[in-house]
Amino acid sequence: MVGGSSPPGITITFLIVRISSRKLTVLPMERKGFSRLAVAVGFSAIVGLSHVSAEDCEANLDLRNWDRSDLSELRHGYCQSGIFIPGLPTYETWMEPAPIHNEGNAVWYNPEVMQEVAGNKGIVLSTMDPSSPILDGVAVMSPADVGKTVWIFRNEAWEGPYLAIDTTNRQHMFRSIDHVEETIEISFETANRWGWIVRNEDGSIDRLNSKKIEEVEICIGPDPSVCADTEPVDYPTWWRDMARFENPSGGRSLSYSEVWDLHASAQENSSN
Repeated sequence: MVGGSSPPGITITFLIVRISSRKLTVLPMERKGFSRLAVAVGFSAIVGLSHVSAEDCEANLDLRNWDRSDLSELRHGYCQSGIFIPGLPTYETWMEPAPIHNEGNAVWYNPEVMQEVAGNKGIVLSTMDPSSPILDGVAVMSPADVGKTVWIFRNEAWEGPYLAIDTTNRQHMFRSIDHVEETIEISFETANRWGWIVRNEDGSIDRLNSKKIEEVEICIGPDPSVCADTEPVDYPTWWRDMARFENPSGGRSLSYSEVWDLHASAQENSSN
């Protein structure tokens, strides 16, 4: 996680999240001088199947063994948590804001991680001080959406305000969106309040039986009326269509299908 201060005059706008209906009580809020990005990876479930076999991870760089000194080392493909990633998303892909109205999965952070991220940025959440107007923090997939206010629709009403205070690393972006199909990450404390967390008899977290994932809808704008007449875009599908990947040969960036084709071609050549 990274702390610090951003240039003055940065205005944080609104991010509205819903799960079903559009009923809303809006509490407008702006923050200026938001701190620079924190890159913290919380607890999230691995769901679905990898695109390729386990042998790909045995033959490629694992992020656990990466010294983080050179992102270009990841252009040829790498592994994260046993999942093969065919290439590194470009910086421009990482910085692309989410569509105004989209949907994807929500997963949760480990206990107290969101509060630590907030504390490093000088932000006070209601989980830290009940008098805070910010209900809790959330994490988004792109740094472009950090700093936006978040509302989540639950139990026939809008819940919030949340604040997007964290984002995924560029090298973690592929797994989070393509494999887990995330659009947002919530805190452990919010997941617990929602009834996702199951406890063992000794009070420890029963991770096997706790709920790990739920689909949510996101609307970005000063008021949710901007999404009133639109259908949500499937965020993972949109991202796959939009995403570009760094070319290992140094040429033009590659599309999602091209980076997989390049990997398949490399596999074929290595087997001949």
